[in-house]
Amino acid sequence: MSTAAGIAEFWSWWTVNAHRMAATFDSGAPTDWIDELSARVSAIHPDLEWEFGKGRTARHHLALASGGDPVVRVLAERWRSRGPGDDEVFEFYTARQGLGGGVLRMNGMEVDVREMTFAVELDAPRQRFDVGVWHPVFAAAPADVADRFLWVGLDNLLGEDNVTTWLGRIERLEQAPEDGVPAEQLLAWVNGALERWPEETLTGLRSQDESGEVRLFTANLSAKFLRHCAFDTLYLVCLPFTDRGDGFPVEEEMDRIYALSEAMTGVEGALSLLSITGGGERLQYIYLQGETGPARRSLDALVAGYDGARVTVSYDPGWRQMPRL
Repeated sequence: MSTAAGIAEFWSWWTVNAHRMAATFDSGAPTDWIDELSARVSAIHPDLEWEFGKGRTARHHLALASGGDPVVRVLAERWRSRGPGDDEVFEFYTARQGLGGGVLRMNGMEVDVREMTFAVELDAPRQRFDVGVWHPVFAAAPADVADRFLWVGLDNLLGEDNVTTWLGRIERLEQAPEDGVPAEQLLAWVNGALERWPEETLTGLRSQDESGEVRLFTANLSAKFLRHCAFDTLYLVCLPFTDRGDGFPVEEEMDRIYALSEAMTGVEGALSLLSITGGGERLQYIYLQGETGPARRSLDALVAGYDGARVTVSYDPGWRQMPRL
């Protein structure tokens, strides 16, 4: 079954059966619908997971979670966009919702998320917090169970979207960190992240390899995939130029290259995330919402005026083809 057919089948089934789930939560009716729901979620994608909880404006919510996989997340967004929308009984999400902490039970073990301790480092250029996570149960648990406690615990505390958006490097700690912060503090920092970083920013970087060749990078390290998850198509532009001897353009070509780069960055509906200059060429990584449309046509028209320019277009919903800096 195709993804589109799976989504259509889900909502067709939901329309007829939503009242059964509402009855379970409202009055304790039997949960004889679980296998049916699981089968229809798996038909959309086998890696999707479902979760019910208390709603914010509706009585209940249903979330389809992608486990941090950007490709699966795009499918979850399609699922929600093709549904009936929220009502007074159910509201719908494409990620686990944060509960501010709770008690997790796995393999006969129990972890109170609010008893987790965190080592936190601020990564300002990427607008993220790098965190180490410790809980006394981790030492007694098998590694896979401890990791599961860590990831589910973070989702439970902060919400899956906040974990993906505002946390950078995440590691499980073997010992309690010095100067560790409690769960309440991490929650407060993450909840205040948008106020701290209201805008995405560009960062300039320089690298030099073992041969001495230098490259300059201009990167939107702060770009948040969940703000732009519909941008699933990479438009990679290569602009060759006359090398002045150090890998960078001669003066008479420099203005033309940077003017074109700036024009492409300004195209409405195009998301420019990275440019790399050096070695006789400039690469620009631009993401679009699909392979066709006004943004693609505008970019094509701009690039057509540059002699020798090469363009490669490919489906890349997780931005995995872009170099990691």
